[in-house]
Amino acid sequence: MAETLTDSLLDDLDDLSDVEEEQEEQEEQKVADDEASSSDPSSTTLPQRKRLIDDFKLQNHLESIRQAMETNNIDAKNEGQYQLMTASNKFLIAAQNELHTAHSELINSYSPKFPELEDLLPNPIAYKNAIKVIQNEMDLTLVTDRLEEEAKLSPNQIITLSVASSTTQGEALNDAQLEHVNDCIEHIEQIIDIQNQLISFVEKHMENLAPNVCTLIGATLAARMVATAGGMSELSKIPSCNLQVLGQVKATSASRAGMSTSISAATAASNGSAMKGYKPHEGMLSESDLYRRVPGHLQRKALKVIAAKLALAIRCDYVNLEAGRKRNNESGKKFRAEIEKKFAKLEEPDLAPVVKALPKMCIHKNA
Repeated sequence: MAETLTDSLLDDLDDLSDVEEEQEEQEEQKVADDEASSSDPSSTTLPQRKRLIDDFKLQNHLESIRQAMETNNIDAKNEGQYQLMTASNKFLIAAQNELHTAHSELINSYSPKFPELEDLLPNPIAYKNAIKVIQNEMDLTLVTDRLEEEAKLSPNQIITLSVASSTTQGEALNDAQLEHVNDCIEHIEQIIDIQNQLISFVEKHMENLAPNVCTLIGATLAARMVATAGGMSELSKIPSCNLQVLGQVKATSASRAGMSTSISAATAASNGSAMKGYKPHEGMLSESDLYRRVPGHLQRKALKVIAAKLALAIRCDYVNLEAGRKRNNESGKKFRAEIEKKFAKLEEPDLAPVVKALPKMCIHKNA
């Protein structure tokens, strides 16, 4: 009886395993069929990625801000005009994301020709400008002048690129690949043009949007910081320590060609290259007038003070903006006065040491 029960259980297990194997075979076949259908171009057409520049809403918005700038009649209290500024910040976020995607696509497209270029030029704009000049050229010594004049690269960067191109494992692109690369470049330039239009609009009316921030660092720099962060909401979430380096152009050891960060920054600044904005541990906030008026040995401390007050000013403006309350620059004036007072304290010369008289020594004579 026990043997019969055992045999029955074994038969049940065999039947169960047969069912599982049959289900697995069906699933594997389904996956194989899906892969075959996706790999067959005749069976389906993959949809192309929708680009931001083709967005009908964006085109309408750009036309609206052009008209607003032509009439020069912007009042932040007007609900419709206020919505223009709010929408501009939202489109700036989308443009920044689109630029990142387009840059990645350009890297993938051009890597077969010059795979090392991505590490040598971490700045997306410098990377795009260099490719626009180099194209399919294998000997970069033939385009040295154009790399300096058109791509705005420093002599140090050009030398580094020339050495790397002479040892690269990359190969020349075919006509179709090169055409796709140039399409990516054109797409990136269109995105940059859209960003510039949005930034110009926001900058022109930044004092209505964020009066306290403008009082601290100026309308131009305020607009750039808003654009880099992707909007007032995103900027308000950034802590002061990160505001110090917002907009910093990062450099790698490859892009510096073995030079120290201080030397490469000084070299770039002296020739006005694409790395001009690079400063160790400093971002675009170092371009503010408050920062520049402070002596060099105090600038690191000054940057921390400015960033701390700026973080408060940003949040103050954003809260008023979201609540629809009347905005003014009273807090900005207060913060600026506190910063200037702090700087004056830092710049005070050290007090001269006070010469203290030595205590008189009592001389005991032997009796």
